[in-house]
Amino acid sequence: MKFKEQFQKAWSWLGQNDNHNNFIVILATAAIIAGFLQINTIQIKIDTLQSSIKDIYGHYTRETFCSGLVNSFKKDSNGGNVVEIKLKNQPIENSVTIWEGALNVAPIYFKVTGNTINLETNFTADTMRDCGWGGYVVTYIPLSND
Repeated sequence: MKFKEQFQKAWSWLGQNDNHNNFIVILATAAIIAGFLQINTIQIKIDTLQSSIKDIYGHYTRETFCSGLVNSFKKDSNGGNVVEIKLKNQPIENSVTIWEGALNVAPIYFKVTGNTINLETNFTADTMRDCGWGGYVVTYIPLSND
């Protein structure tokens, strides 16, 4: 019975025109406080995500290859040129990015097996003797840092 009486008292207080503004102020204050709490939670999540991204990119390894690949060329089954690149470490799957000079190589043109990359290329072994075109730059996240 007590709850019903308290509810009726609060409901009648809200029904008075003088109290409508007070009620709106109370609701607005509660909404602002809830908003600040949500913004703080979102900021904490963003900071955590930012830290995780920095950690991931901080672990990337970069290796450059050029004239050392002269003896690494072979022909594929279609008669195209394939260069075999040996990395120092085995990369995490899908973390490999390859630059052929100034051009980014699409993943459909290379296959990673262990720490070996087989890359389809238009270059030949003779092209590799002169590294004026920039060589190959491979970036990846190593599976382990030995």
